[in-house]
Amino acid sequence: MGYKNYNSYGFNIIAAFDNDSSKIGSIMNNIEILPIEKLTNMISRMHINIGVITTPAETAQQIANLMISGGIKAIWNFAPVHLKVPENIIIENEQLSQSLGVLTHRLASLSIKS
Repeated sequence: MGYKNYNSYGFNIIAAFDNDSSKIGSIMNNIEILPIEKLTNMISRMHINIGVITTPAETAQQIANLMISGGIKAIWNFAPVHLKVPENIIIENEQLSQSLGVLTHRLASLSIKS
């Protein structure tokens, strides 16, 4: 939510959701954090096409299901889990652990050559 250049790609974050009552109602980068119970309705009402999942693995599928039931067409998944979605849903999995693995492997290879 803190990355300011999403707008230059035509991607506008308009809402954030959480189930942690200490976060609900707070503002992060001018975006209010709403209760997860409002997710499906907001997706449907505002015709939102892309959802971003940044939850722990154990809750990611549940959130994906809520997004899909609201009408989401694409999911950008940062959770460390493979989501099961219908064929008509576009999913992009960001595997941060794999990227870190590539970096550390390349760094180790560089150290061996030195």
